[in-house]
Amino acid sequence: MMRKLWLNLGAAALLFAALAAVSWLTRTSTPVGSEALRLTALSPGTVKDIQIQRQDGSLVALTRNGDFWRVTEPFAARANPVRAAAIASLAGATTNVFYPVAAIPLAEAGLAPPQLVVALNGTALEIGARQSLDDLRYVRVEQRVALLKDHFFHHLDQPAAGFVHPAPLPPGANVKAIRAEAFELKLGAGKWTWAPSEFAVSADAVVTLVSRWQAASATAVMAMDPAVKWRDNIAVTLSTGDVLQFKVREAGEHGWLGLPALNLQYQFPRTRIRQLFEAGQSERIRGRGAGDLRARAARS
Repeated sequence: MMRKLWLNLGAAALLFAALAAVSWLTRTSTPVGSEALRLTALSPGTVKDIQIQRQDGSLVALTRNGDFWRVTEPFAARANPVRAAAIASLAGATTNVFYPVAAIPLAEAGLAPPQLVVALNGTALEIGARQSLDDLRYVRVEQRVALLKDHFFHHLDQPAAGFVHPAPLPPGANVKAIRAEAFELKLGAGKWTWAPSEFAVSADAVVTLVSRWQAASATAVMAMDPAVKWRDNIAVTLSTGDVLQFKVREAGEHGWLGLPALNLQYQFPRTRIRQLFEAGQSERIRGRGAGDLRARAARS
């Protein structure tokens, strides 16, 4: 009997807490009917500057120039356009639930301090905690706190490398030469030359190889892991004269192109990495063994 009484009291307490929470939300929110209020006065298309400040003081900055986004802090690199556009879309977000700042327990809402601050063209959005029940997240803009559907936080909560474009080569890059430890491919006077010359490679295979490099897109980008050993080096020369120095490794089902100049590594399926060092299906230009590009010059 006593156990049943305690269970009933516990259930009543939970119900009371839930009703209190609903009452608090209803009392402090500002419903605006069918026409939701905009989070900012900006529109996504006008956003040209994104700055993300984390609790540890680290900063990630992105800048748009025309149709292209670039990471400008903490390093310079081409930005992932999908991620940049998703963050910029916050400028046009709408909601019909706002709170006055004075009515919100900021610490409980994850806003004292905020989990991070994203500034769109200088307009600061303080990002708070998530309400798991409704999949909503607190966002403070000046003296208002809004609740937004949490479709954006995973784009913001990324290491700096997560904002980098998945393609290792710049947009529209034209490859002029590829030099690895086992081979060298050069374009001169409109003709590709291959070394070692005794290793026959068809013209179609060379075109396929170059196209793979120009179309390469990683499944993930991350900071280079200093704890692993990078076994091989490869240099890709572009028509602009820029030379990108990559390192290569494989492990398990994955392969990586490391770019030491930016301390980045691009992750690919292992089969895709190997295709970057193969000229066609029969003329293999990489050696046996994981990550080993020191191939035999001639087929056995």
